[in-house]
Amino acid sequence: TNGMSVWVGTPLGVAEFSGGHVRRKLAEGIFAQSLVVKDQTLWIGTLDEGIMPLDLVPRRPRPAVGHSEAGNENVVSLVEQGDDLLAVTPSSIETVPARQPVVQREAAMLAASHITAIQADDHDRLWVGYFDRGLDVLSPGGAAHTVHLENERLFCVNRIRQDIAGGVIAVATANGLLLFDSSLHVRQILDRKNGLISSHVTDVLFRHDGGRDSLVVATPAGLSFVEGGTISSLYAFEGLVNNHVYTLAEWKNELFAGTLGGFSWLKDGLVQASFSTANSKLRQNWITASAVAHDDLYLGTYGSGVVKWTGQGNIESFRDFGGRVEINPNALAVSDRAVYAGTAGQGLAVLPVGSERWHFVRDGLPSENVTALHVHAGYLYVGTDNGLVRVVE
Repeated sequence: TNGMSVWVGTPLGVAEFSGGHVRRKLAEGIFAQSLVVKDQTLWIGTLDEGIMPLDLVPRRPRPAVGHSEAGNENVVSLVEQGDDLLAVTPSSIETVPARQPVVQREAAMLAASHITAIQADDHDRLWVGYFDRGLDVLSPGGAAHTVHLENERLFCVNRIRQDIAGGVIAVATANGLLLFDSSLHVRQILDRKNGLISSHVTDVLFRHDGGRDSLVVATPAGLSFVEGGTISSLYAFEGLVNNHVYTLAEWKNELFAGTLGGFSWLKDGLVQASFSTANSKLRQNWITASAVAHDDLYLGTYGSGVVKWTGQGNIESFRDFGGRVEINPNALAVSDRAVYAGTAGQGLAVLPVGSERWHFVRDGLPSENVTALHVHAGYLYVGTDNGLVRVVE
């Protein structure tokens, strides 16, 4: 508006109003989403035709819309900044009409946005797994140093873990378990054809107990134990509370398996006890995530938030999860500062050390559906279904 006239941008063009009435229609057929009047020119930012300048000085013949200043670009907004006119697009901010860049988006570091697993390795590389696009390995140095890995087997990533002792990175997918070396080469693939109880791997855990190195693999059909070149399996018929295992944790040298029907406590490959809503203080049987912190075992559930296992069958709930709160699969992380939980719609839940109260963080997240978490070198990495955020702890 200039005090005398008002211009209104619409998907069908621009209308000029004066005295409360439509005076004329301009730029018909153009999707106008931003308008600025400057120096007797109406600058029109369009959805897909760049910037259109329109001379507003009355003359005959009627002034026409000028040529686009930005090709087929999507101009989100036009902004006056002092004497300059700036065009905001999804990838840059530029001056108009010179089109000199003021700010430009860096090249994308990630191949996709729906993140399901995060793991840093001992080379300070960040492994990022996706729901449907394999994984990226990010090295220090930005997008130019990112390696994308994807094929028919490395597709839907559920979990990434590193064996600190051997340097192996295990990537659990819906099509098998892939073991990578530090050079990003696949050393071994484990699936149902070569011994796992199922090819769909939901979690993996490296164990080093008394000089015995083993690998525990969680699947929707039960557990598989890989040790010394042999594979054995355990499922509900042998005492596991439910075949569908989502998460694994080692607590005081013993194994805990979170399942669709509660969680089981195992020792030496045998189930010692199982806990569900029928025989414990669990309010939900579906255990989606687990992590050990400060001598306690934290369990994420799909429906009642996070609970704490303190041993001897003691399960403690938190009043901050009084309503229905879903914790995403394997979206629990711990540091010496806090326990972090990724919720399906309520952002990041944080339990500071020494506190019994959780608080929820939503600001600054690309989505409130937090799907993966990892703590490394003083940073918290928060994966969502719409991108990744790195936060200084």
